[in-house]
Amino acid sequence: MRIAIIGLGCSGTLVLRAIADRLREGDPVEILLFESQKEVAAGLPYGAAFNDDCFVLNMQTSLLGAHPERPQEFMDWLAGRSPDVVDGTDYTARTRMGGYLASVLQAPMARLRQMGIACEIVHDEVGDMQVRGNEYLLFGTTQTYTADRVVLAPGHLKKRERVGGGKRYIANPYHALDIVRAIPPNAQVGIVGSKLTAVDMALLLREQGVRRISMFSGSGRLPLVRGIRLPEDRLPVVRRPKAGSPRSFLKAIRDQLRAMQAPAEYEGFLSGKDEGVRLAQELEQASAPRLWHALLDETKHFIDDFWQELSPFHKRLFLRKYQGLWMSYRHPMPPSNARAIAAMLADRSLTVHSDYRGALAGPDAQLTVRAGDQEVIADYLIDASGTPADVREIDSPL
Repeated sequence: MRIAIIGLGCSGTLVLRAIADRLREGDPVEILLFESQKEVAAGLPYGAAFNDDCFVLNMQTSLLGAHPERPQEFMDWLAGRSPDVVDGTDYTARTRMGGYLASVLQAPMARLRQMGIACEIVHDEVGDMQVRGNEYLLFGTTQTYTADRVVLAPGHLKKRERVGGGKRYIANPYHALDIVRAIPPNAQVGIVGSKLTAVDMALLLREQGVRRISMFSGSGRLPLVRGIRLPEDRLPVVRRPKAGSPRSFLKAIRDQLRAMQAPAEYEGFLSGKDEGVRLAQELEQASAPRLWHALLDETKHFIDDFWQELSPFHKRLFLRKYQGLWMSYRHPMPPSNARAIAAMLADRSLTVHSDYRGALAGPDAQLTVRAGDQEVIADYLIDASGTPADVREIDSPL
């Protein structure tokens, strides 16, 4: 049997480790690992080509071990390289996770070789796939491959450009950091989105001296701030809600919070138009454990299955109305990022706008961004809205 894994970032690496754990010496298996990038295992989130020194992981180092039975694995790897600075509550550089995943990849590949099982990294990009009888045809740039089983792990794909403007509109900022870094300090820069990618881009622009930055999103809400984590023995056990709707999910979480006699939701959690005031409240709240966030964190054990069981109507409803809020609450930013963004809001080098309506490129290469009844002129526009849910908007032939 020939197994093809398309994409050798974090997901592809962990799939390979899971497969290697299940194979035995002499198993008639061959594995092809397809990766178009020179750097393997890291992928876009953690690869050196897609990161800057100011980009940090948004979870504590103690939570990021990639093996379910060895949660300290990442911490142990870090300790072997910089024992004096390892702290389980740190938010370390994202490229360190890339180095760790590269070391994770080495072990299953070595074990497969010891068992006599062929495992090859193919630096090619698969652009199409077809079924022929009981096998798959995989079309690379210059060669066609065959496989009996295929795992698609392409990671964070590029989005198609939605706005003109040439190099002044940056559709995929992590893929084009050199262009972002070339933006002059006196430029007026717009960022589409207000979540973690937008925060990364704002901090990078700030680092290079840009002082006129505007974020635009539907909600106009920044991510919340990650609080102090509860000890493992105090983490709540979350009961899975009955599949039905986003509303049933929210009701189940709130019912459990009430049953646990958790503190009431504070006002800034749900209301308030001033993101500076709201972020200051967030930083204050994040100085202590947050039970509601511990509950949301623990939904990771069933949230994928819950999503799959939603009707197409409720999936569309969520993507249209609630995805931005979910991303704010479920994926908070590290306190260090929050403090930097709060300082930018305070000195007015950053503004956040809600009700984003779109952007147009003008003949003079400037871009006009529409938010509510406002029109804001930008010299550059960075699209930090993430990979689209609609595959027709993704710039990938596969």
